[in-house]
Amino acid sequence: MVLVALFYSRSRLAANPEAVCASTSKWGSTGTLRIRTESADSDTLLFHLVLGTYDRDNLRAGPDQDVDAIYRYRPGQQELEAIDRSAWELARGGISACIPREIGPPTHLSDGFDQDFVLRFDNRVIPTAGKGVVTTNLSPDDQLAAVVSSEVPQTRGMPFHGRPSGQFYHEYFRVRDGVQVGQTLRLPKLSRGPDQVLQSCWSADSRYLVYADDHHSQLCVIEAPRSGGS
Repeated sequence: MVLVALFYSRSRLAANPEAVCASTSKWGSTGTLRIRTESADSDTLLFHLVLGTYDRDNLRAGPDQDVDAIYRYRPGQQELEAIDRSAWELARGGISACIPREIGPPTHLSDGFDQDFVLRFDNRVIPTAGKGVVTTNLSPDDQLAAVVSSEVPQTRGMPFHGRPSGQFYHEYFRVRDGVQVGQTLRLPKLSRGPDQVLQSCWSADSRYLVYADDHHSQLCVIEAPRSGGS
């Protein structure tokens, strides 16, 4: 039985590669993440962390910290490049902020947060990589839903002992029919505390999704299927 479980675990690891995440060592703070492309047709992303009064009051700045730094991502890069703030001002691409849009009416998709944390299209259950849905985020063009699920689902009525845990997974689902598109990816542990705390952000053109931890110490950039996965 142990050998079977070990084989199953290794098979899932092989079938679902881990998302590539890069350090943003100059930040290390709470705040609002903003995403911008260099131009309307560019694949290069710029990241800007905006701090409010609470964030600045609780900031514990280190010797190498620069929360005003801009990070740049180019497709295929394994690392993010810290660049001057002027690059953000000179860019002409659309800007998006980390404000998730959970799925639900008028779409046919539902996340099960009000009952069992199971993804559904109308009344049909849609399998996810993990056993329970953790977060959902609808793309700006309303074509795709980014879904995070966990190996151990959260439990209703137990806010302190029923939190999602174990391996977390990322998947894309088409809004129009609930079909899973693109590759399933394992999400690494990003948060500093015992719980995995993730926020997800779409680029304004719906071409990229970005995962960040609560202190923005790492960013995971995942390209979305073109044309909504059609």
